Amino acid sequence: MEVRRTVPVKLDVDSDDAALLRETVEEFLWAANYVVGHAWQGDYKTTSKAQLQEETYDEVRDRTRLHANLVQNARNKAADAVQGVVARWKQGEYAGKPHFSQPTVVYDKRCATFHEEYVSLATVDGRVEVKYVLPDEDRDTPHSRYLDNDDYEVTGAELHNKDGEWFLHLRTKAEVESDTPAQATTGHSTVLGVHKSEALVQPIRNRRFLRTLTSA
Repeated sequence: MEVRRTVPVKLDVDSDDAALLRETVEEFLWAANYVVGHAWQGDYKTTSKAQLQEETYDEVRDRTRLHANLVQNARNKAADAVQGVVARWKQGEYAGKPHFSQPTVVYDKRCATFHEEYVSLATVDGRVEVKYVLPDEDRDTPHSRYLDNDDYEVTGAELHNKDGEWFLHLRTKAEVESDTPAQATTGHSTVLGVHKSEALVQPIRNRRFLRTLTSA
C-alpha cells in the first residue's frame, strides 16, 4: 500500500534569499492566475493540462522569470483548480472562478533538490540553498518518523510564507504492508504533521486545497 505524508519544515532564510523567494511567489501566483484566466474564457472551461500547456506556456515564459518547471507547476495548479470547479458544477454545487492569493510555490524534483539538512530551490534568479530548522532528532516527531526514515522518499514540496516566516511542506511517500485487507483497498492516505506542536496529525482528503498551517 502506498502511504503519503506531508511534513512542514521551517526554513532558515536570510534577507537576500527571502527577497528572491518573495519575487518567485509573486510571479508563480501571477502565472497560475493567468492560466486560470485563459482556461476560463468563453462558456467552455479548459481543463486539459496538455491544451493549457500548449496555449499558455510560451506566454508565461516570456512574461516571467520563472524556471521552466515552475511554469509547468503553476499550470498544473491552475488546471487542478479549474477541474475542481467543473466537478462541483457537475454535482450541482456553486463554485466561482479560482483565484490564487496565498503565498505559495509548488516544487518538484525538477526545480528543487532535497537534502538531509537543506534544500536547493529554483527562484526567478537562479537557485538558493536554505537550511531546515528541525526539532531535536531524538524526539518522536513527524520529521523523525518520515524525513529521517529511509522508507520514505521526498517527492516534492510546497513553499509557504506565513507572517514573514518561510515553511516548506515536504511531500513524502512509501510502500508499506497493510495491516488489514480493508487498508489495502484504500489506496493511499495523506496526513499532515503540525510544525512545532506535533500532537496533531490531520488527515487531508484533497491536496488541492492544502491549507497553510499556523505554527504554535
